[in-house]
Amino acid sequence: MANKPVNKPASGTGSTQSPRNGSAVERRPSEQLLQVVDRAVGAVPVVADAVRNAVEEWRKPERLNAELERAEARGADVRRQVTDQAVERARKARERVEPVYKQRVEPVVRERVEPVYRERLEPAVRKVRERI
Repeated sequence: MANKPVNKPASGTGSTQSPRNGSAVERRPSEQLLQVVDRAVGAVPVVADAVRNAVEEWRKPERLNAELERAEARGADVRRQVTDQAVERARKARERVEPVYKQRVEPVVRERVEPVYRERLEPAVRKVRERI
């Protein structure tokens, strides 16, 4: 089994990184792990500061009023868009369904429902009207 060469710092540089494949840099796993830990630990205060700053900014009344006005204007635009889209979709659906309804449902109603209505309901309605 051959020993792998260890990357040693060039004399006087103090760096443990050496070029590999021209431009890539090779680091020892322990250095990579330290970098990951540094980033993970350092991310928490950075995010906390960002959240704190955002909350402080939102607590200012003038900022809140401006944002509420923007939200109201945007909400009205979105509501109009949604309404227009819903109306347009309903119109298109009606255009698709109406011919099918006239072609398939209306004939069935004329053939089956109207005769039953004439035979059963109209005489009952006449009798009730005669009593009144």
